[in-house]
Amino acid sequence: MSPMANPGRRLLAGLIDLLAVVLIVVVVTLVLSVAIAVGTASDEEKQAVAFWGARIMLIGLPWLYFARLERALGFQTFGKSALGLEVRRLSGEALGFPLAALRAPLKLLLIWSWPLVFFGQAPLYDRLLSTHVVARAA
Repeated sequence: MSPMANPGRRLLAGLIDLLAVVLIVVVVTLVLSVAIAVGTASDEEKQAVAFWGARIMLIGLPWLYFARLERALGFQTFGKSALGLEVRRLSGEALGFPLAALRAPLKLLLIWSWPLVFFGQAPLYDRLLSTHVVARAA
């Protein structure tokens, strides 16, 4: 089994990922805003697009970012990749998409347990899913 990732590196990776998600949401929001403003739809249709578009961007895009990248691209988000970390099952196997898709919202709900990494323990979301963040093998 690979060693658990350094808590400081995990924290920095998380901050990079937060910045990446915010950047993605801002860019998509700007594109959607322009499309709504210049579109020929009725005001009611524009409001519906804005209403549902906002929910998709604030919930769907962050979920997709974590779920897809922790399953693809070497089991790393951009932050984890930059700091040489990856998410694996405790057995050492890669995450499948269903597990990665479940880890993303569970991580958000149980983020308050994240400081356990500073005491050498896994956060609750990793314990529940039998996953862990490890230093990438060289």
